[in-house]
Amino acid sequence: RRHTRYGTVTGVQTCALPICSQRLFVALWPSAQSLKRVDELAAQWHAALGGRRLPAGNLHITLALLGEVDDARVANVEQAMIETGPPAFELSIDQLQFRATSSGRSAGVRGMLWARASRTPPALAALVRRLRRALSARGFAVEERPFIPHVTLLRDARKPVQLHAIDPIVWPVHELTLVRSTLSRAGAAYEVIGRVPPVSESPLLP
Repeated sequence: RRHTRYGTVTGVQTCALPICSQRLFVALWPSAQSLKRVDELAAQWHAALGGRRLPAGNLHITLALLGEVDDARVANVEQAMIETGPPAFELSIDQLQFRATSSGRSAGVRGMLWARASRTPPALAALVRRLRRALSARGFAVEERPFIPHVTLLRDARKPVQLHAIDPIVWPVHELTLVRSTLSRAGAAYEVIGRVPPVSESPLLP
């Protein structure tokens, strides 16, 4: 465990290899109330479509996928997050979207079910542009395709006949999180290892 200008990072590890790395991404993490609403939505549609429901602790909105990052470069990611600056706005998750990933005669069309925002707030679009610019300036590859704010609810789900409208879920955005992904036979486990601003400076979320 070590401390940075913006908080405590628990993701720095030691290993015997010449170069150690971690699989990282930058994300928006839900408040307790947002998480409860999104998890309930995932449970509802899992009962209807099957597939693999994401654990509540894995629900998030990805801002930038970084892939494997050498431990020596984690500080560069931290600086990019600090340069991007702490956000302060609300996002409305108000739409479902099915993204096909495979098809077969026996299984039919299967894919991912997203909960997403039908409209990207200008503040979020600007935040993503600043983050991509800051990461790119430090040598990280960034996506160029348009950003779609979404939460993955299900994987390998059956294609729905119809997607019903959902009551908007308010997602307060007050911080950026740096997240480590660890893969195992049980699936991916996510751990928040850094925040901008630090927890002590973030407003209390409901």
